[in-house]
Parts: sequence; structure tokens; C-alpha cells
Amino acid sequence: MKALKDYGDALTDNIATLQRLLANHQYEEALACMDERLAIIAALTEFSRQKKMVSTEMATLVRDQLAKEDRLRSLAETFKNEIAMQIVALGRYLFTRTGLTASVLPGWDNLSSRCTP
Repeated sequence: MKALKDYGDALTDNIATLQRLLANHQYEEALACMDERLAIIAALTEFSRQKKMVSTEMATLVRDQLAKEDRLRSLAETFKNEIAMQIVALGRYLFTRTGLTASVLPGWDNLSSRCTP
């Protein structure tokens, strides 16, 4: 079915774009890309409801997209950790340079302890 293939292609293109944006640290653009992904998924859901479609093609598409989502989730987690470690490094630098203590930043000790490289 052509429409289903088009949705699959759109999701595949979207995830490739999202991975590229994350790799290039273009986080705002990545957020917009995630919104586009959600819109594609919503449209696909509506399409399947209108067609009252439960087919092997749809099941295959969903299974393939779930596998891609798992890989994407792992990639996003890596970048999230990288950002947190950079913020912690900045905080440590500021504490060293200014003599500030963690008490001026509520939650700092918790974040700092989770982000040690």
C-alpha cells in the first residue's frame, strides 16, 4: 500500500534528520524535528483508524519504527549526559574560580554526583 510506504519513508527520513541534528548539536532544530515526528505518527494513527487497518504491513512498520526509536532514545540519552557533564564541568570551574559552594545552587550536589565522568 503506497500510503503506508509513504508514512514509513517519512518516519525513516525524519529519524535520519533527527540523528544528524543531534550529532551536530543542533538541539532546537532537533526539538522541531521531534515535533514533526509526532505529527507524522499522529497522521499515521488517524490513517490506520480511517482505514480500520490492522495488517502485517502496518505491524511491520510499527515494529521497525520501535526498533529505530530505541536506538534514537539511546542516542538522545548520550547527548543528554554529555550536556549534563559539560554543565557540571562549568559549575566546578566556577566554584574553583569564585570560591562559591554548592549551597548556592540547590540540587547541585545531586547533579554533580550523577555526572562524574
